[in-house]
Amino acid sequence: MERGFPHPVPVRLTHLKEKTMSQARIAVIGAGVVGATAALVLARNGHAVDLYSDRTARQLRDDVPATGTAVLFGHSRDVDHTLVEELYPDAPLSTGMNTRLNTGAPGSLEQVLAFDPDFTYTAAGIDVRLRAYDRIRLFEQAGGAFHVATVTPDDLDAIAAAHDLTLVSTGKGGLAGLFPVDESRTVYRAPQRELLAAAFTGLGHGDDVFTARGTGAGKHNVFNLHTDQGEIWIGPYWHKDAGASWSVLGFAKPDGAWVERFDSVTDAQSALDVVVGIYRDYFPDDLPDIEKLRVIEQDPKSWLRGAVTPTVRRASATPAAGIRSPRSATPRSPSIRSPDRARRPD
Repeated sequence: MERGFPHPVPVRLTHLKEKTMSQARIAVIGAGVVGATAALVLARNGHAVDLYSDRTARQLRDDVPATGTAVLFGHSRDVDHTLVEELYPDAPLSTGMNTRLNTGAPGSLEQVLAFDPDFTYTAAGIDVRLRAYDRIRLFEQAGGAFHVATVTPDDLDAIAAAHDLTLVSTGKGGLAGLFPVDESRTVYRAPQRELLAAAFTGLGHGDDVFTARGTGAGKHNVFNLHTDQGEIWIGPYWHKDAGASWSVLGFAKPDGAWVERFDSVTDAQSALDVVVGIYRDYFPDDLPDIEKLRVIEQDPKSWLRGAVTPTVRRASATPAAGIRSPRSATPRSPSIRSPDRARRPD
């Protein structure tokens, strides 16, 4: 069953304004969550918007792993809902962060600290592929033009010349390399962590989840840290196919033992095996719940390995192009690369 908003979706026509000379013709290059959201909001405000992607909406939903920010906390979630209405009312929410820090080797672990604060807000993790797909569909319903084409640097110049404003939202890859790194705001020169991300089903979201951490822990994100190895997080998630599920993010210190484990991941099942092994060896209190996790069979792209280097780039302006702003021009915007030894789902 396809997850998303019901059909048909009513478009709030009150967002559209009568066409005036002051309205711009705008191009958005890149149809991930950021690009699709910008294109949708601009189209709903009456601008003529062309959205370019090298993949169809369906391919963006089903043929790539999930990258980017999935969990929106508090104010970020509220702001997102000022741009696009709530499309996933059944998504499980998290209301706190249950955190523990361990040290020591497997078999001789020691807990350094533990805390479990409630948020003063709610957080929701929504599959970014689903968010992009649904926003593209809403964009087309709002009158926007969606173009499936690979945009080269030469194409970018031509597109910029034909539009009043051109926004580049392609992440670190692709056209983002055309924009210079802002050295004054880019602190890191190498990845600080190796990354393993995956989504799993099989574990519920009721009061019987993560009971080793206390009553109500299943409604919180569960965050484990190890002084020498890194961090691993699991939280409620809304997957594009499976609906209510769990997202796991593992961050391995470059010189720690978890890196070799991450390197062994080649598919969703091996990702699950590594996750279970880390909890068994380093966070055994949570193991009974983690062992209930299962691979999402409908989605072979449910996992991702890579590394994170926060990079800030500068926007550029030309008389013809207006402003061309890459996604990575946002302050503290992490970009994902695949290191030489890393793999993404084929």
